[in-house]
Amino acid sequence: MYQIKAYIKFLSKASNQHGVHSPFVYNFVTKCLYNKTKFDAYKKLKQYKKELLQSNTVLQITDLGEGSKVLDANQRNVGKMAKTSSSSKKDSELLYRLSDYFKFKTVLELGTSLGMGTYALSFSKPNIKNYNY
Repeated sequence: MYQIKAYIKFLSKASNQHGVHSPFVYNFVTKCLYNKTKFDAYKKLKQYKKELLQSNTVLQITDLGEGSKVLDANQRNVGKMAKTSSSSKKDSELLYRLSDYFKFKTVLELGTSLGMGTYALSFSKPNIKNYNY
């Protein structure tokens, strides 16, 4: 119990990368998570999201999972799906940075909606293999 309290206390006081002692974690935090570079891929992600939001295409959905809490119909508008269930700008940019930092060779994304996350992951390498299920 003492270790849990000590860890929670550490987390409450840790405010930046300087509290990280592991070289691997320090590099990950500073070169990936806190990377403020405006990558060219961000513009492409923004454009793709904009296109999805403006789309009036209607898709026939067969939902085998938990389903949408917002969109109930079996026919869903892509624009509405992009607004309610697509990866956010922040999440998409993080997925890109993760893929770029770790140099993924293969990506498997399960339960994707419109593939925004997969799209973000694919930019780090032009020939990355994406399996989108």
